[in-house]
Amino acid sequence: MILALSVSADALACGFAAGASRLRVPMGSAITAAAVSAAFVAIGMAAGYYSAPLIPESVTRYISFSVLAVFGLLKLCGGAGGFSADCNSDRVLSAGEGAALGSALSVDGLAAGFGCMGGLRMLLCSSAFTLLFTACALYFGAKGGRGVRPGRSGNLAAGMALIVLAVQKLL
Repeated sequence: MILALSVSADALACGFAAGASRLRVPMGSAITAAAVSAAFVAIGMAAGYYSAPLIPESVTRYISFSVLAVFGLLKLCGGAGGFSADCNSDRVLSAGEGAALGSALSVDGLAAGFGCMGGLRMLLCSSAFTLLFTACALYFGAKGGRGVRPGRSGNLAAGMALIVLAVQKLL
């Protein structure tokens, strides 16, 4: 759940930015973006899981910690950025634009998933929670973002969650 929340925090920031820009995010587009994000997390986790037997266990723990901590620190230091997913300027996020947004939001999910190196059960749970949290974050973030300027809170929450997950890997 922590991984899914950290990956979804960017979606909340983008949702707020979309709402502040008066861009409508239909639930279907939010689900499309979330599905892409969940797929990236699953691919990262599977890659980490299947490469783990090739790496000594003592090294695996430090690789997981390093990947998660680096991405957590990058989240803490980075800004929320602008929101320019409305390619056709119709003020509505289409399913295609949602898929592109999901890809942009998913780079960290791919790396974080790799750092978790989860098996099938963890992969399914993390992907399902990522789908749910990201779709809700985009949809409700856009609703709540009307009249609100986007800030760094999404990156701070994502960064802290990834660092907590990284420290948990060492324990």
